Amino acid sequence: FPMCDTPHWLPHGTQPRCALEQLAMAIFEHHTSGVDLDGMVAGVEWWSQARRPGKNAGIGFHWDKDEKLHTRDGLFVFPALATVTYLSDVGGPTVVLDQRISSCGRLDLGTVPGEGCVSWPVTGKHLAFDGRFLHGVPPTDSHTDSTRCTFLVNLWIGHKPCRIQPLPDSLVAKLSAATLPELSFEPVLMDRVVDVRKDSLMERWKLDKLNWNETLDHTLVIPRCVYSDKMEEGSSRVKFQESCCQIEVSNPANPNSESDEAPKPKKQRVDAAHEE
Repeated sequence: FPMCDTPHWLPHGTQPRCALEQLAMAIFEHHTSGVDLDGMVAGVEWWSQARRPGKNAGIGFHWDKDEKLHTRDGLFVFPALATVTYLSDVGGPTVVLDQRISSCGRLDLGTVPGEGCVSWPVTGKHLAFDGRFLHGVPPTDSHTDSTRCTFLVNLWIGHKPCRIQPLPDSLVAKLSAATLPELSFEPVLMDRVVDVRKDSLMERWKLDKLNWNETLDHTLVIPRCVYSDKMEEGSSRVKFQESCCQIEVSNPANPNSESDEAPKPKKQRVDAAHEE
């Protein structure tokens, strides 16, 4: 995976030049089937990820967004849909929470994630979710060897992320031009629902500063039981009871102060800390 973590753009209607672009376009066409895109800016932002065991095995909780626009103007523009295609059976699950942030980077304090889903890696499995949702990949103790490989495709409609470019021809020449077999998307509903209450072991994920002049700290607090044991089905919906999953806001300069202001995030890759 020499191109890991580097996103590339593929406009809607473009002829794929390699197998990876073909896969990205197939995902786009599947999810936009029946949608009239005539005259609209649309396409996919795609990249790969490879996580080996160790300190960087996980991916901190974050919101996908137009990263350059956020860095420049502090605004959040989200993809219409975010997708994960698993290329291995190892590593931590993708955890998606129905926690959103506004386009100007404001969190509505007092609101908490009510639901979510947990999706464990299975080769060939394809996960799709609302591009506005908070998500991440907690590392697991079972990830001791091999590499967790995924293919990520974000669908954009009505907006193209700033400064993102197609895969350079020099890299296309090094990739397989073989035609992929016809892909079959068979929907599987997550009909297993798990009610989650406060657990003796809560895990805390510190989110990155929401913008460059941020003074507040934002920390996701979530019961570790949500993703500590792999479900036999590989996927499940979770419903949080008693506000057991929430984002804490604190002022490190004045820990006793409270604020109703909440700004703008960057993608985070951080280790989690446990609290008993």
